[in-house]
Amino acid sequence: MLLVVCCSVSAEWQYWTGSDDGRKFYVDSQSLEKNGDTRKFWVLENYPAADEGVLSTITLFEIECIKKRKRSLQQYWYTEHFGGGDSITPKLKFPGDWRFAAPGTVLAEMIRLSCKK
Repeated sequence: MLLVVCCSVSAEWQYWTGSDDGRKFYVDSQSLEKNGDTRKFWVLENYPAADEGVLSTITLFEIECIKKRKRSLQQYWYTEHFGGGDSITPKLKFPGDWRFAAPGTVLAEMIRLSCKK
């Protein structure tokens, strides 16, 4: 839990992109780790309305650039935007399954931008 407090407070969240349903994505570019074809970095996602009490998530993603796929390694849910409020335990298993991106999606853009650096 100390890591969550560390990352949500000290991260320098930069607006990245938005989705058609009103979600806004921010990246902590200082967290980007490169290891060959693999990238890891933290993303904060703000929701326009609460979903099961969650208004934001902070997720550590792993990207495989050549295969153009991603998975979640860790994720934290919060009751307020930008990782504020109370923490809620995610109902997911980690690491998550690998997911491929459909063209034109936020996921495809995430893979494209993280792999070009």
